[in-house]
Amino acid sequence: MDKLTIDANFLDAQGKPMDLLLARMDADIKRLFIEGNIATYNSFAQLGIMNNEATVALIASRLPNNCIFMTEVTRGTHTNFDSPRLTNGATLSGRLTVWASVEATNKVTFNFQNEYGLWVRHINRSAAERYIDSGWHRVMQYGLIEFMTASSATNNGNLLSNIKTPGRYYLSGVMMNTFTDTPTTGSGASVLDIEYLHDLDDTIQTLRTNGIAQTGWRRHISNNGTVGAWVQEFVGNSTINSTAAFNFAGGTMAGTISSQDIQPKTTNSYNLGTAALTYANIYSQNAVTVVSDRNLKDFHSEIPDEVLDAWATVNYSQWKLKSAIVQKGEEAARLHVGIVAQEIKEKFEAAGLDATKYGILIYDSWDAIEPIEYQPPVYDEETDELISEEVEAVEGQEAGEIWMVRMEECLALEAALLRRTNQRLLARLDALESK
Repeated sequence: MDKLTIDANFLDAQGKPMDLLLARMDADIKRLFIEGNIATYNSFAQLGIMNNEATVALIASRLPNNCIFMTEVTRGTHTNFDSPRLTNGATLSGRLTVWASVEATNKVTFNFQNEYGLWVRHINRSAAERYIDSGWHRVMQYGLIEFMTASSATNNGNLLSNIKTPGRYYLSGVMMNTFTDTPTTGSGASVLDIEYLHDLDDTIQTLRTNGIAQTGWRRHISNNGTVGAWVQEFVGNSTINSTAAFNFAGGTMAGTISSQDIQPKTTNSYNLGTAALTYANIYSQNAVTVVSDRNLKDFHSEIPDEVLDAWATVNYSQWKLKSAIVQKGEEAARLHVGIVAQEIKEKFEAAGLDATKYGILIYDSWDAIEPIEYQPPVYDEETDELISEEVEAVEGQEAGEIWMVRMEECLALEAALLRRTNQRLLARLDALESK
């Protein structure tokens, strides 16, 4: 009779096989060892888990308290394991370390580490209704930038705002057109360097173009998932200095901005507003200061009588602005007094003069602008070479013309006319008194 037959037929005092009693004693010894010492595991097989069925939840359910589990996870072997993923949805390979402490029963901590960074995941495996899984959270990145691919766009629904893993992401070439919520990148921009940060309150995503225009955008994503609009922070042709240019709402301002003053880059070269796009009001504590240096003037002479005679025929009138009627209604729109520009033109023409040769009257016109829709740059999908440049959006505008006046010069003419009239009256009075 061999040993196996003897063990199978050797009974204890209760008539049970002795080998079962020995197995139970061995299990009790291992349990006491685990409770008094930190046990280590280094393979899924030790937890009774097949490689192709291993998952985070299954490990958490099988792992005893007061132990450490360390192993390598490869996506080719552990095909069902829910390891951290890249933005393109690809699962990662790396070193998995799991802690189950006897001091914090049912609390399991997972660490996953590879060349992309370090991820942490916490699981509370207590009662089923209280089962909590924090999901993978990347807490460290080793200076590497994750390259965004076509599968990255698909996995994130073509929205950068769907990226919820902190880190830096690199987006370039044709891929810039794949994400539908990228801000306008500006002419020449071909690369986006995205930094995604978050804390307990809200989330910030920032983009920077490494093209011709150095451009920055910022937006907030609240912890309830509300995605804010992109806010353009700065566009500069160079570093911020006395010659820097700032772009806002499609326009450019070049000059110097100090804590008190705004100065143009070049004297007598730039305007505030245009004939087609005027400011509504200018609020000022003091009157406008106008340069009137004699050294800057030529053909200096008295105002001819024929000009004053023509001006004497120009009438003052009152009116309501059509734009104010549309905005406020006919009753609420206020009355204004002054001079109608075309009347100056007509009255001067009647006197044989061209009012447009004087600064009192201004005429301007502009051509129609066809609207242009924004078109992103197009790249070859295989070589990533630029096929066509980015086309900036242009707001359409109808052709138009406008007549304007310089009121200070009109009032100066009025004052000159009144002075001449007064002088003539005084001369006639002197002549009458001398008789």
